Amino acid sequence: MASLSIQDPCPARPRLSAGRGGAEGGAGGVARAPRGSCLRRSPRPLESLGAAAAQEGALSELGGITPDASWPSSILRVDLVALKKTKDVAVRVAGCGGVSWGLVLTPAQIKSICQAILDSGKQYALKKRKPFPLMYSYYGTEYLGAAHGLSSILQMLLSYHEHLKPSDRELVWQSVDFLMEQEQNCNWPPELGETIERENELVHWCHGAPGIAYLFAKAYLVSKKPQYLDTCIRCGELTWQKGLLKKGPGICHGVAGSAYVFLLLYRLTGNSKYIYRAQRFAQFLFTEEFKAGSRVLESIYSLYEGFSGTVCFLIDLLQPNQAEFPLFSVFV
Repeated sequence: MASLSIQDPCPARPRLSAGRGGAEGGAGGVARAPRGSCLRRSPRPLESLGAAAAQEGALSELGGITPDASWPSSILRVDLVALKKTKDVAVRVAGCGGVSWGLVLTPAQIKSICQAILDSGKQYALKKRKPFPLMYSYYGTEYLGAAHGLSSILQMLLSYHEHLKPSDRELVWQSVDFLMEQEQNCNWPPELGETIERENELVHWCHGAPGIAYLFAKAYLVSKKPQYLDTCIRCGELTWQKGLLKKGPGICHGVAGSAYVFLLLYRLTGNSKYIYRAQRFAQFLFTEEFKAGSRVLESIYSLYEGFSGTVCFLIDLLQPNQAEFPLFSVFV
């Protein structure tokens, strides 16, 4: 990188990484996107069309959601009783956690969903005798990452901390700090209790530091405690080293999802090196090396796995002061 236009303190060339995978089947991002938007200009996470609504199959899993005739631009109706009974009550993509990011809700509904998530996490942690107050499982697996795991559930709860009782807010912060303690060499395993093995390390938005960074960004913005920002920065350093993925251009487990961390860190710190890093990842998408080594997309229009999320990232490069990972804002 002798020709860098911005002096970078980590000049080692980022390398293409194989990674193993997210579990999401793909969202109809183009078909379900509000016209003229990049799925990110929401005033609050609960006040926009979100990942649960955009995720393929989510409406069928959450039987209490019924779109009206003009969906997706309309407000969606939510049956909170059905949500509380759904199997994976707090999973980001296919449960209350994702619904919370995705719908226009009243304050009373927000409180009800947050309480359902808290109650589920308390009960599970108590049942499994966890040494921390909130935990969840998805089909029997205790995920930590942003797609199906603890980090994005806690992130959603922090986004609405003003709706929580003081005692419940304390439980959320205890769980955030517990998750921070699970860090292994600037990364997190997909599942609680796993040890990261170098040959199988995941550095994706869905599993690993690029997605978990958003929780600590939100924790920093709410609390102003520097340890959360420091953790977020370490996530960015790991992503710079290992975030060029063979799985495609997408935002779930692809190059654009990795690069969004740099736009997040730019907004948090104002450091222009993160713009440089995001630009370099964007340039890599158009290289012959990426075209030859990247997996062929199965869901090319998917928001998470296909080109829809990639387009959002490229647009956000043009306005980095407003950049936000689609449907996953920490700045509101």
